[in-house]
Amino acid sequence: MINPDCKIGACGYVPPIVFYLNPCRIIKFDVEKEQPIRNKDGLCMECDWDEAGELIGRINQHPKAVEGNFSGYTDEKATKKKILRDVFKKGDMWFASGDLLKFSRDGYLYFVDRIGDTYRWKGQNVATLEVATGT
Repeated sequence: MINPDCKIGACGYVPPIVFYLNPCRIIKFDVEKEQPIRNKDGLCMECDWDEAGELIGRINQHPKAVEGNFSGYTDEKATKKKILRDVFKKGDMWFASGDLLKFSRDGYLYFVDRIGDTYRWKGQNVATLEVATGT
């Protein structure tokens, strides 16, 4: 993501070539259950424009591919938790970012919230409530 024209409030813009080579998508997400919403076929659904959902990135499963690789974390359990399977078709794999964002019609991404109550800052877990209240 880049923000070449300093669009206020935007996390950035995904240039078409980057979007093509290593796509990211925003999928419908149930914030109460903290999991993607799946259709009757068990597949995830993309959000509409300006609809908040989880940002995901495709994991390229070709062994020689450079773009789209996901080597994961040192903790295997944490790695498995971040990999979504059978997202848009059976057998595909996508990396779950843990962030809720939305795409505007002009291609910019806007941050909405972090999934769960905390995020990491300077190696520490910080509750979103701490940030909101300034404590």
